[in-house]
Amino acid sequence: MAEARRLTHIYLREQDIGSEVAEKARPSYLLSSMIDDCLARGRNMHAGGAIYHDYGGGHLGMPDVADGLYAINQAVFEEKFCTAEELIAALKADYKGYEALQAYLRALPKYGTNHEEVDALAARIMEDFSNMYLEYETRWGGRGKPIILTFVYSPQAAAKLGARPDGRNAGMGIAHGVTPQSGSMTDGITSAIHSCGKMPHRKFAGGASTMWDFDSAWATEEIIAAVIKTFIDKDCQIFQGNTTPLSELLDARVHPEEHKNLIVRVGGYSARFVTLSPELQEEIITRIRHAG
Repeated sequence: MAEARRLTHIYLREQDIGSEVAEKARPSYLLSSMIDDCLARGRNMHAGGAIYHDYGGGHLGMPDVADGLYAINQAVFEEKFCTAEELIAALKADYKGYEALQAYLRALPKYGTNHEEVDALAARIMEDFSNMYLEYETRWGGRGKPIILTFVYSPQAAAKLGARPDGRNAGMGIAHGVTPQSGSMTDGITSAIHSCGKMPHRKFAGGASTMWDFDSAWATEEIIAAVIKTFIDKDCQIFQGNTTPLSELLDARVHPEEHKNLIVRVGGYSARFVTLSPELQEEIITRIRHAG
């Protein structure tokens, strides 16, 4: 934790240095004029004009961290299904030859099933992560802001990751924001939202996104309205998702010329599906489609 805090504060100090440079080299007068209280103070936003001189960043795959740490604790320490050395060997082998261990790890409770112990661990991780940002004071007295948004980086992060202790193989995508992993939401969307609602949302000062894709045959307006109401009642933040039929997405990948106007929610923005990279198209196609 100390090392994570050190690296996070180095990252925020880099933004302080960028702000110092921008004060003189990139004053952004037009943008500053639209930020309180730059005009009243006669200063640009990086020269002490802004009331809130805040900035931050985000770490990717926080739900994956929770699933992985819970799996390590159960497999190695609580249930002693394997030793730490055996788990490390399995990860290095991408679970080839360790299929029984992988099946055991995949069957463990995950964040997204409304499991109290896993959700409590996920909430603790999220809170500790947020505090690393919130405790940092920027150069004009602002605060670091935790921003939990995966955006378009799930495929890129997946390409750099090896096998994970929750049983996932190398190259498999990471979770969106504070949304549980698609493969972890085995008890339906209501349980998943209940898990999400236990997170310390009031500390996510820079925003925390979620992604909920629906089976188009199940997702009536009434059902989606009820889901969103539950989401809001749990004090969760940014709700996103798609209801596009999977068959249409698959056909668009094969026949892009026939689906030029197909719009999908990617992660923080919407785009024409056929303009996305093959990796992003695959990430959207393989998301869970909630149907109950």
